Amino acid sequence: MKQIKWNIEPNPDFTRIQTVLKRAVPDRVPFYELFSDIEQQVLIAIGKQSSLPDSKNEQQHKLNRHIKYMFNVGYDYINIGRNWDFPKTKHLGTQSFPGGRTYVTSHVCEISNRKDFEKYQWPNIENLDFSRFEDVEKIAL
Repeated sequence: MKQIKWNIEPNPDFTRIQTVLKRAVPDRVPFYELFSDIEQQVLIAIGKQSSLPDSKNEQQHKLNRHIKYMFNVGYDYINIGRNWDFPKTKHLGTQSFPGGRTYVTSHVCEISNRKDFEKYQWPNIENLDFSRFEDVEKIAL
């Protein structure tokens, strides 16, 4: 892939998301995207590609690469997903194309009303693993 000249000075500001979540008005609309699957291609294109991971540190490498991507593009947040296994029922989904993402239709979900919410088996917060958040904090701050 040809490297491109990147004319963007990344200036992520995580307080923008906090401001919005507090229902206040930030200095500008936060730069946020629900999902991006072009991380590797962007890092290569802007010349920020890191070395290949060894198998022992692959998870750490992926996290480092993801944070580098989020910063260099200028996102005002870092999405790290969750590593909590909330109880869920296996639903049949629809695949967008063979080998592609699988989607569950909107009429099938765990919680669709207050009654479902009340009977849901919520996990105990003391049993949740927050280590991924701690890893990101060490790398990003």
